[in-house]
Amino acid sequence: MNPIDLVLARLDGNKLRQQGKGWVACCPAHDDKNPSLSINLGDDGRVLLNCFGGCSVPQVCSAMGIGLSDLFEKSDWRNDGKFQRSRLSREADWAAAIGLLVRESLIVILAAQETAGGAALGADDMARLSMSIERITRAREVLNGK
Repeated sequence: MNPIDLVLARLDGNKLRQQGKGWVACCPAHDDKNPSLSINLGDDGRVLLNCFGGCSVPQVCSAMGIGLSDLFEKSDWRNDGKFQRSRLSREADWAAAIGLLVRESLIVILAAQETAGGAALGADDMARLSMSIERITRAREVLNGK
C-alpha cells in the first residue's frame, strides 16, 4: 500500500474529508471534535501531516499505529535504513518551508493581537507560540540551505 493510502485508511472514520488538494481529519493523537489534522502529498511523494492542535508528526503517526518511515515511499530509503535526501528537491523543501512559515506566522499574529488587546497568554498559548518560533527557525534554516 502506498503511503497516502495507508494514512487515509488509518484515518477513515475520523471525519476524513477531501479539502482542496489534500484532506482533513480529526487528529487521532488528541481528543479532536473538529478536524484539525491536515494531510497532503508532497511534490516528492511523501505524506505531509500537520496538526493545528499542536500534536507532533511522531505523535500522530504513533496514534495511527504507523512509523515515520511509512510516510515515505520505500524506494526513498537506502539499504542501511537512512533516508535519501537526494530524492527531495530543493523546490519541495522551499515550498514546505514557505507553507510552514505562512501557517506559523498566523499563530504569531494571533498571539500579538491578543497581547495588544491587553490579554495575557495562558500556558497552552505560550507553549504553542514557542512551538511556532521553533518551526519558523527551522524553516529559516531550510531556506538558508542549512
